[in-house]
Amino acid sequence: MKNMINKKTLTLIIFFLSTLYCIAQSHEPFLEQIAFDFYSTNILAKTPIKKRIKISKELNSIYYLDADCLINKIHNEKNIDKYQNSKYFDGYQLDLKAIDKKQFRKVKKINKSSNSEVFVEVSIAYEFNDRVFVVIHEFIESQGKKYTFEFDKNGNIIDWCKSSEYVQLQFE
Repeated sequence: MKNMINKKTLTLIIFFLSTLYCIAQSHEPFLEQIAFDFYSTNILAKTPIKKRIKISKELNSIYYLDADCLINKIHNEKNIDKYQNSKYFDGYQLDLKAIDKKQFRKVKKINKSSNSEVFVEVSIAYEFNDRVFVVIHEFIESQGKKYTFEFDKNGNIIDWCKSSEYVQLQFE
């Protein structure tokens, strides 16, 4: 009986501590959502796209940062780490409930092998030299653009820019 009480007590303690951990984690801003919301309300208002844009709730990995258009430039930096306070690690995905359904189309997976696709991908937040970044990749019928957002630790966008443009050639 004493052993059973100890197991119940231990279970309650573990539950209580895990609940406190989850509550403590919820205070961190969801940087990836902030970047997407800024992109969809501010950037698309200035440079509209005539076709519906495919978007997935999933966040994507990037392998380097290249944003020489930021105030504090970054050139092809590959020594980047996933931002440990990212909501991504708590299982968060983009909240797409409030998107403009005339502008966006929710999909589970984006076909990146076709030049005729129109899509947007949002990266996981990354850290480099105590700076935090999210990159949004916009692709419109073989024309690609990347927007890099820099955040402070409170979740405020402190700088952003269109960090690259390219044309994807596909040979058949």
